[in-house]
Amino acid sequence: MRPIRVTGVTGTSPPVILDVYAISPAMVVITGGAGTIEITASNLFDTAVTPQWHAPPAPAFVVGTPYVLPLGTRAVRANGLVAGDILEVSQQSIR
Repeated sequence: MRPIRVTGVTGTSPPVILDVYAISPAMVVITGGAGTIEITASNLFDTAVTPQWHAPPAPAFVVGTPYVLPLGTRAVRANGLVAGDILEVSQQSIR
């Protein structure tokens, strides 16, 4: 899976859905302002489910520093973005 970059968003980004069959956890980084991330283990493809978003567990997410998402994370989104921020998500998929 190539890195996914979300740019030009003010406020909350659209969710970036992760490959649940990946062989390693995903990494996320925000470059620019002071955004935060939220993760979910909910299936975003199931319209009968309301996703439960929450902050990732410790260690705390720091802007500008790659953060390894916990296993079982199905999607990630960023909050508090300004137009110049970049949310980048990378994940190694199946071989």
